[in-house]
Amino acid sequence: MPLLEPKSITNNAVTEANERQWNNYFATSVRALSQAKRKEWLDQLKGVCMASESHFPGRECIDLAKQVEQGFGAKFVVTPSGGANDDEVCEACEHNDMVLVHTTQRSSLR
Repeated sequence: MPLLEPKSITNNAVTEANERQWNNYFATSVRALSQAKRKEWLDQLKGVCMASESHFPGRECIDLAKQVEQGFGAKFVVTPSGGANDDEVCEACEHNDMVLVHTTQRSSLR
C-alpha cells in the first residue's frame, strides 16, 4: 500500500479515480468521511506516535506531524539512528516538545 500523503488526510476532495484506487485495498467499499466526521475523528487524537522503518529526511516531517491544526498532533517519534539528518530531526523534536526514540533496528518491506 502506498504511503498516504498529508493532503490525503486533510483534503476532503476525493475524486472518483482516487476512491476507486482506495477501494482496491478493501473487500467492501469504504466511503470517505464527511468534513464534520473527519474533524470529529481528528480532534480526538491525542498522544499520536509516528514511526519510520528508515529515517526521517528532515525537520519538515517532524514539524508537519506536530501541526495540531492539520489534525496530526504527534507527540512521540520513533526512528532508527544513523541518518544524515539526525541532528536536525532531534532539534525539531525538541522545538516541538516531542519525545524522540532512536532505535538500532531497521526494517524493510521488500
